[in-house]
Amino acid sequence: MIHPMTLVNDSPSHRRAAQAKVSGAVRRESQLKALLTTILILCLWRASGMSYGYPSRFDEGGSGDNVFVMKALLYSLIPLILLYAALEAGRVKQMIQKTPISVVIIFTACVASVFWSINMGASTRGLTAVSLITIAALMYRLRYGAADTWNTVYTFMVVSAIANVAYTIVFPQFAIMGGAYQGMVKGMFYHKNLMGHFFSLGFFIIFLNSQHRYGPTFHGVVKTVATACALGLVVLARSSTALMMIGVGMTVIVGLNATRALKSKPARVGLILGTTVVMAALIVVSYNIVIATIAEAFGKDATLSGRSNIWDQLLPLVYDRPLFGYGFAVFRQPEVFDQFVRASWNVSSTHSTYLELCLNIGVPGAAALLFLILVRLFAKIAPSPASVPVQRQQRLEVIIILLVLVASGLDAGMLLAPIVLWPLIVISLPASFEAAPARRPLRRPAFVSRGVA
Repeated sequence: MIHPMTLVNDSPSHRRAAQAKVSGAVRRESQLKALLTTILILCLWRASGMSYGYPSRFDEGGSGDNVFVMKALLYSLIPLILLYAALEAGRVKQMIQKTPISVVIIFTACVASVFWSINMGASTRGLTAVSLITIAALMYRLRYGAADTWNTVYTFMVVSAIANVAYTIVFPQFAIMGGAYQGMVKGMFYHKNLMGHFFSLGFFIIFLNSQHRYGPTFHGVVKTVATACALGLVVLARSSTALMMIGVGMTVIVGLNATRALKSKPARVGLILGTTVVMAALIVVSYNIVIATIAEAFGKDATLSGRSNIWDQLLPLVYDRPLFGYGFAVFRQPEVFDQFVRASWNVSSTHSTYLELCLNIGVPGAAALLFLILVRLFAKIAPSPASVPVQRQQRLEVIIILLVLVASGLDAGMLLAPIVLWPLIVISLPASFEAAPARRPLRRPAFVSRGVA
């Protein structure tokens, strides 16, 4: 009778070869993670626009060196992304094949708007910048999952918050604004509103991080200091939108905790969204009362920024070109407003992301983007049997998406713009919270021989 017998070669040379293969795989994965971490950090830095030496008056020029630095950061992403694509061609191909149809529709609308653009050069540059930021933010998230990605973003936020406070103390001539915004802090940012938006979300990213807890440990003290710095910078920026985002975000946290026991998805979604809308309305009303009182004391218009006057002039433009708009990123160019808006001050923004989207890429493209965001938001609010760490990431992403949606009604540049908040909402949108499946572990080769009994 013949009995098959498997004999594994366990000689020293074979063990060394097997260990070398395993070590090589571990080293390669470490190198890939270092590459993707570098890409993500550069992406966040470029989107924030933080740099040394921005003038105190944002409209006085003199920021040419800063513009060069930001362009260098943006275009440095190209070779790094291509390097990752070359090293992980199979994984990148799989990512492309799994692209949701809604994303394809949005991208098609953006490309079509470039061809219909009244300023094709600006539209091409804008779409290139947004595409690079989007790809850079997604690659890390899709490979390593939500928890690892948000921990990396947490580290970036902690360093940014502390660095901006230090910069404001050491270089107040650059960090504190002058002119019409006299005394408002902008830190290392181009404008105080950008800093306010950035750290309003940064506050929640730091506050809700579950890897590091508040306490008398080194990491606990650092987290406490960073939380205080982020909140202090939001207050010093005096951005009404940023302050409203803090208030709404805290309300959402309370709402999510209150609905934890609810098993019904409609009830959970309705309670959270209802509470958010009510809180946002109360904050806006309270803010308008305070602003009206101050404005009347100085004999000024209660709206201060004149948003309603701008919207009255821009809304008819949407009806003129509803399908593809005036071109991607066109209504982020200051010179365009000289052509379409008449006001007694220098207008350089639509003061509404939703209006900006309709003007830039058309109503269908804007509707497709909002549909995608809302679908992902409702999915994340729904009751989940996931583990506690995943539920915490869910809560953070719900807050980020909701805050960006609320703030988009009051300020421009929140969506499809290579600045401040876009990479954060891109990281928040993927449906899966888990890391991508790892490659199969390398198996030691076995040598099979047959013996005869």
